Amino acid sequence: MKNYPIVQIPYKLIAILSEENFKEPILPIEPKLPTKQNTLLTILCSFISGILFFYISPIIGIIVILSALFLLFTNLFQKNYENSLKTYEKNLINYNNELDFYNSTIGKSKSEINQIMKSKKILSFFKDSPLPSFKDDYKKGASHDFFKIYLNNSFYGRIQENATLDFKGKYAFDHNTYEKKRTYICDFSYTDYYNGIFIGIEIDEPYTLSEKTPIHLNDYDRNEFFIENKWIVIRFAEEQIINNPKKCCLLIKEIHNAILNGSFTKEAPRIETILPKVQIWTRESVELLIQNRHRENLLLRMEEKKARMFKITLADRDFYLYT
Repeated sequence: MKNYPIVQIPYKLIAILSEENFKEPILPIEPKLPTKQNTLLTILCSFISGILFFYISPIIGIIVILSALFLLFTNLFQKNYENSLKTYEKNLINYNNELDFYNSTIGKSKSEINQIMKSKKILSFFKDSPLPSFKDDYKKGASHDFFKIYLNNSFYGRIQENATLDFKGKYAFDHNTYEKKRTYICDFSYTDYYNGIFIGIEIDEPYTLSEKTPIHLNDYDRNEFFIENKWIVIRFAEEQIINNPKKCCLLIKEIHNAILNGSFTKEAPRIETILPKVQIWTRESVELLIQNRHRENLLLRMEEKKARMFKITLADRDFYLYT
């Protein structure tokens, strides 16, 4: 991958998106209602059997009588029935959902069934996606608040800042020292809680403003950590979010929708037609950017754009108009 934006997708999800010729759904089997046993009658029969066995074999008789007394005082039959009933109710909900799904596919064409089954498998993949937590002490980049304005305008209520996850998986540890690494935090997260789809949104700068040190030369472990936890990662170059912030937001929307409806491919949906690409930098190319004051000039352009913005507040929500 030689250009920004960089789009990272969980490997298992890529396999699902590439899958074709799904099998047609089969008619689900209705769960059986558990039968309630007559507890007292069962215990009484066991007690009488114990007495009869006592005359044949005292040891067996005592065991049967003690078992009957144990069932009487623990009410074990009733507890088993209640647990079975809860399991039945849960299975009945699943059965009704599966039956509705099965009926919805009757009469559909092969391509329609493929689309329906793929969408179902995608939603099943995201079913247990780890939920984010948020850090208050995260250091923001120079263009962070600028891009936040456009993100909130486009996805109000779905954008969170400084999202992180609990450490899970092999990329949460340093393979040399086997110690837990620092928490990975992404600049923003697009949160679709309803479908369980979370997108980490990153702004990559080529160098620091103060020390002029090259950065974001290798974010492999960070990317792998998020995609291993079923997150999608989109990395924009700072140049892209300053020059084309609206197109960056459009790309996020396109990627979310393409994943949800199963049309996403490894090349990603229309990336180059939506957003001009930016070549990924190397340590050598960053030196030239530093000499040309690349970031400094970008940030001046950003400030010019911010000066042309107008903020209005409606129903406790801030909107920004651009001129």
